[in-house]
Amino acid sequence: MLGVQGISKKYHLTTINKESSEKFGLEVNLTVSDIKGNESVYLPKVWTVDKLPISEGNIPNDRDISKWSHLQGINFPMIEGKQIMLLIGVDVPEVFWVLEERRGRRKEPYAIRSILGWTLIGPMKANEGQSSFHTHYVKYEDTLLERQVERFWENDMGDLMIDIQERESIEDC
Repeated sequence: MLGVQGISKKYHLTTINKESSEKFGLEVNLTVSDIKGNESVYLPKVWTVDKLPISEGNIPNDRDISKWSHLQGINFPMIEGKQIMLLIGVDVPEVFWVLEERRGRRKEPYAIRSILGWTLIGPMKANEGQSSFHTHYVKYEDTLLERQVERFWENDMGDLMIDIQERESIEDC
């Protein structure tokens, strides 16, 4: 959708619904800005995916927000098409700096304003005992380095590896 170019990568995406599904995408570098364009953040090594496995029920609407008096007056932009298209991880901590927060009581959702805008955290359904939850986990293994080390040992150290005997080190003597 952004028309960006990057390096083809293979990675594994694990969610509560599916363990370690192999994905292919591009690794790109992005700079994202808040809606007003006042603040921006550089995001290195972002991986593309066809669709993030996030259900529409996780996206709050005006009706959900209106149930919480401590959230009144915050302008939460509504997501067009109800599709989350970017997840930012903790490897970019400045995105999670709390510039302002609105808290209610325990077990109620709260809002934080970061350099990229307002974010809702917590259960949004008032007085509804939901028994489900969602979690997402991404794991990336760069096997290129592993292959390079293996080639080093095979090509450069192969003759030395043939006759290895355990011996005491100088420190052990």
